[in-house]
Amino acid sequence: MSGSLRAILFDLHGTLGYVKNPVPAEEFCTYLQSRGYGVYPQSFAAASNYVAMVTYPKHGYSNFEDFYSEVLKMLRVKVEADTVLGLSKRFAEREQFQPYPDAESALLIAREHGMKTAIVTTIARFRFENLLRKIGQHVDVVMDGFEAGCEKSNPLIYLKVLRALGVHPSQAVMIGDDEKLDIALPKRLGLKAILLKRKGGTQIKTKADGTALSLTQGVRMALSSRRRGKLREGEN
Repeated sequence: MSGSLRAILFDLHGTLGYVKNPVPAEEFCTYLQSRGYGVYPQSFAAASNYVAMVTYPKHGYSNFEDFYSEVLKMLRVKVEADTVLGLSKRFAEREQFQPYPDAESALLIAREHGMKTAIVTTIARFRFENLLRKIGQHVDVVMDGFEAGCEKSNPLIYLKVLRALGVHPSQAVMIGDDEKLDIALPKRLGLKAILLKRKGGTQIKTKADGTALSLTQGVRMALSSRRRGKLREGEN
């Protein structure tokens, strides 16, 4: 079954939300070193990325404490429970996602026009609970790495979100800021895709059906395609 637009999918990081003051690996390691543990930035960053992309989709974690415990386990560093708890309390708030100012208005526009909406991301859900408290009421499906059982470069994450929404690929548009994950991959699956360029900049080669400078502009472009059957780049 195919047909007109019925759903708009949104990337999380750089599209719906951002981390205002992210903690660099050096700061994590400084804290751990102050507690007597030899943990250093490059290995800490690599372990964190592995847990985020591989371990979390397989097992899931419900909070920062469990996540950091797994990171340190990957590094084969045995730490006391209060150190992990202290690490979590010290940095969890800074690692939470905040919605962009235009996120709620973009979602409202989509819903007012009868669109189903979804978030598609590898990022662990506990990292954007703050964002969901503010705008989650406008989202039908939240598909993170654990819910999908894979990270975002795996087509399965898109197939699962489409199934959850009950729509055909041709009835959905993906909006995001990553050319490979938010544009090229969904396009291969039969979705339309809009590249979000919040910072503007020079023209880049893209497979997107259109580009937008804001999220509300991207949603309006998607909705206009329902009327005309195609996207018009840069439409307001």
